[in-house]
Amino acid sequence: DFPLAIPDLKELGKTHEVGPILANVVRRDLQMSGWFKVMDSDAFLEDPQESGLRTGEFNMDDWRTLDAAGLVKAGYEVFGKTISAEVRVYHVTDGTMILGDVIDGDVADPQALGHRLADLVIEAFTGEKGPFSGNVVCVADLTGNKEIYLVDFSGRASALTRNGHINLSPAVNPGRSKVAYTSYK
Repeated sequence: DFPLAIPDLKELGKTHEVGPILANVVRRDLQMSGWFKVMDSDAFLEDPQESGLRTGEFNMDDWRTLDAAGLVKAGYEVFGKTISAEVRVYHVTDGTMILGDVIDGDVADPQALGHRLADLVIEAFTGEKGPFSGNVVCVADLTGNKEIYLVDFSGRASALTRNGHINLSPAVNPGRSKVAYTSYK
């Protein structure tokens, strides 16, 4: 129940449709993590397009007034096929920045960059790597047969098996480079 404020991302360059996608992915991931209570952005006192990302470029007292414990300020810019995202994470109670980073991603896959941003926020507050840039190996019956799938946190699935038989019990090796499973082929 750690109250976390995540304003919309600041447009550091020209407006692009990836901004709202990034913000929605980060909010959803952090809410789903179980560590944070993502605050309703309708209650925020500042306009993210008017305020800055760095200490002194916004009023920390506005966030204290809302009882936010943490604050994620981020901005983005698109350069051709690359999204560059700057993220600053603050501990509101003591007014300190606990993370400042710039990461890049592919404009064709803004969800992947949003997951990486959420992972950075989790690591900043907990010291543990976030799970959202990873994948889940599972069994699904999407084709009428139980096949093994690799699924990312956006819900995109890719089949690891397509043998038309029953495949069960996937397990990933410690190096995360191979998947073992039982097949009744």
